[in-house]
Amino acid sequence: MKKICLHFIKNLKSEKRRFIFSFVFLAVLSYSIFAIDVIGNQSGEWNSENNPYNMIGDITVPANEILTINAGVEVIVQGNYLFTVAGKLLSLGTEEDSIFIHSNSEGVNWNGIRLENEIETSVFQHCRIENAELAIKSVNSAVNIVNCTFFHNEKAIDIFGIGNQSNVLIQNCFISDCLQNGIYIVENSNVQILNCEITRCALDESPRGAIMLSSQGGECNPLICGNNIHHNVWQGITAWDITGGTNINPQIKQNEISYNLTGIYLYYASGIVDSNYIHHNFVSGNPNSGAGIMVSGASSHPIFTHNEITGNFTGFYITDNAIPNLGDLSNYCSDDDGENQIYENIDESENIWSVYNMSSQDIKAENNYWGTTNENEISQTVFDGNDNPIFGIVDFEPLLSPSQVNENWINKDFSLTNYPNPFRTFTKISFNPINGKKDIIEINIYNSKGQRVKKFSIAPSEIDGKLSIIWDGKDEFNKPLNSGIYFYQLRTGNFFETKKMIFVK
Repeated sequence: MKKICLHFIKNLKSEKRRFIFSFVFLAVLSYSIFAIDVIGNQSGEWNSENNPYNMIGDITVPANEILTINAGVEVIVQGNYLFTVAGKLLSLGTEEDSIFIHSNSEGVNWNGIRLENEIETSVFQHCRIENAELAIKSVNSAVNIVNCTFFHNEKAIDIFGIGNQSNVLIQNCFISDCLQNGIYIVENSNVQILNCEITRCALDESPRGAIMLSSQGGECNPLICGNNIHHNVWQGITAWDITGGTNINPQIKQNEISYNLTGIYLYYASGIVDSNYIHHNFVSGNPNSGAGIMVSGASSHPIFTHNEITGNFTGFYITDNAIPNLGDLSNYCSDDDGENQIYENIDESENIWSVYNMSSQDIKAENNYWGTTNENEISQTVFDGNDNPIFGIVDFEPLLSPSQVNENWINKDFSLTNYPNPFRTFTKISFNPINGKKDIIEINIYNSKGQRVKKFSIAPSEIDGKLSIIWDGKDEFNKPLNSGIYFYQLRTGNFFETKKMIFVK
């Protein structure tokens, strides 16, 4: 009887092993069966039931045709291929189920998506694109790029507008780890960059801006508003007219620009720079870094108003006969009345430099707050013709009194952090409320594909002092998630901030 039982148990274990092997084999087989290889002309719809779509060669959406990529689709690019859109592309992911387009290996190893339709507008919403040379390149082509994530590309978004300045909207996007620029715009004044976060660009260490504007003779006047541009290797925003003309005049408004080598660099470029918070732009140990704003070139006449500029090595660095307007009360225009806050810009030798003028031109800097109302103390923070007569004078009188200083629109006290990071069982996400305002605060957690896996909401009645939430590595359905990289995003009103954390089981 004992031998019969042992024989039965042995057979049962053998059957169990065969069942497990068969299950795994069928799972792999079904993945292979349902995967679709795509190449050549494509139109119609791609759906998540057919995942993954293996891109085994160059793809084209022909003129007058539409390809719709629906929520949850994964596209795996199998080589250095190009996705050309001569027709119209609708990539319609959702917050809960995004679209993921990436290569089959690490590194930058496929060409990206090239838009060529000059009439119709393509759409990318809730997409995550990785590993491309130019993740999205618009060649005179209208496009809306909303709620998308770009990670580890050479360039995330490249807008070319010579000959046809199509409408381009880039909104609520997260762009990180670009070898070159996050967003590169050539001669297009119909671009809006709104409420995006752009970080860790120029990883190849060549001098370039996270957002870079260029002109070869045509206008390039985009709107750059409400963005968080931080921790980039070189400039936060760069504008360069290579003709030395007056073709670049962006509106740069209500951005936070911080922890870059330079905050804003305008080289033969002008425009309006209004209500930005520009702080802590420098590289420790690098004396050639640290300008909150650098303006250069005789055709550079930008206007600065209502900005807060602090914590850099120098507030303004002005060269090559540039004539920025930091505040001018002598004319009838009220749009250039200064009201900037320029204070506590201190280099590593403990020198305070509010304005460093190496231009031969006199600079108007009236009606600003300098951290003090003592004129002698202010003059000590200004380098100009009083220090070397070959340079122009900085006119900083009259002063803006402390009682006239309005709190900048942007919050400086969120201090968004999580601890521990990496974490195994739980992590505490902590933050401060925004300047005492009572807005609803959301904390969203996304996986590495850009899919939201957890949402926390904090009502105004719960906001009191420093706040925190605990995340235990589970999704909305209390299901444990896999180890990996996750992103947590704080959002309130028009402000948002995103940071990375690592979950290790």
